[in-house]
Amino acid sequence: MLERQIIKYLYDNYPFAILMTLLLSVLQASVVLNDDNRQVVFYWFIGLIFVQSLRLADYFYFKRIHYSEIYSIYEMFRNFRIGIFLTGILFGSFPLLLISTATLIEMVFIAFVFAGITAASITSLGVDRFSLTSFLSTSLIPLLLCFFSIGGYMPNIMGSMIFFFMIYLMIVGNKFRRQLVTNVELTNEALQSKKALVSRQLISELIVKIQSAYLDKNFSIELFEEVLNEIIELSGVQYCFIFQEEQLSAEELKSKVLANSGGLDLSRLNGEALNIDELNLKPLSLEAYISQVVINREKIEIDHIEMHEGEHHAMVICNFYSMPFYLNNKVIGLIGCVDLYNTNLQERTMFLSPLSQTIERILPDIVFEELDGGLQK
Repeated sequence: MLERQIIKYLYDNYPFAILMTLLLSVLQASVVLNDDNRQVVFYWFIGLIFVQSLRLADYFYFKRIHYSEIYSIYEMFRNFRIGIFLTGILFGSFPLLLISTATLIEMVFIAFVFAGITAASITSLGVDRFSLTSFLSTSLIPLLLCFFSIGGYMPNIMGSMIFFFMIYLMIVGNKFRRQLVTNVELTNEALQSKKALVSRQLISELIVKIQSAYLDKNFSIELFEEVLNEIIELSGVQYCFIFQEEQLSAEELKSKVLANSGGLDLSRLNGEALNIDELNLKPLSLEAYISQVVINREKIEIDHIEMHEGEHHAMVICNFYSMPFYLNNKVIGLIGCVDLYNTNLQERTMFLSPLSQTIERILPDIVFEELDGGLQK
């Protein structure tokens, strides 16, 4: 979020900054223009117009794509920084091109113009340390070298002042960036709190709906699918399913996928797919078994599956996250989530615990057989 906010801030009022760059350059050139440097100034200004045209094109490109929030942050930073770097080089080359034809008074005038431009750059470039540093260094270092090359007490003092002024602007720009970062973090925290509040409200409404269906004996597959769709929407995962199981023996489980949202192929998790090979002597947890079947899409042969007993817990395996249901301290099913991007599933789905506990309390009353498109109570 921070990088996107910085990008938007950098491109804000970008055309105005380009216009002011050209306007100040024209006024500056008009003061120092004479017969000896007329051609040099003309070519320099053509180059400046060309670079500013590229920056303007980049601005329109950003305005066209940023509304969807789907764009490369690296690409936009790169484009912006290249434009600033080239602009800084052109500004820095101006005193170098005129040092042989300009008087000392004209050089001092150029220094004051540069001081105003670079000071103003704090407000537009201060949020990006690289852009600010590159613009200040490419603009001011050639200027201070020009004053040192002239020699004499006053030019040397001017060169020193320009150096310390550049360092001061970098420090101020860094402070400006820290303030923006703090503001973005506070805004993000407020948005996250608001989002969490809305999510809790939606979860509460869904719990009430489930409890009402339980009391009215009106369960259906559609209700469980609605639960999964809500989980996907609130947690940001791509796949989610509700799985019910009954341990018949140490080697066999009776199982049923009650609902599946996202398009996972879960046929291996139904019924006979969980028959277990007695030749393998290593036990495997139920969550680990399901994660392997879901992620690797293969049947795993083991001697038996360990059923967790004791306190409630959740498990994360690769990009599979499970919230188990318990009865008498034994797992009777689970909600499984798969996130293709391997983000922190556990942190994002902890707020689903009340929903999981609600389903857990009613799951033992739901049998495996489907009746007329619904689940028989």
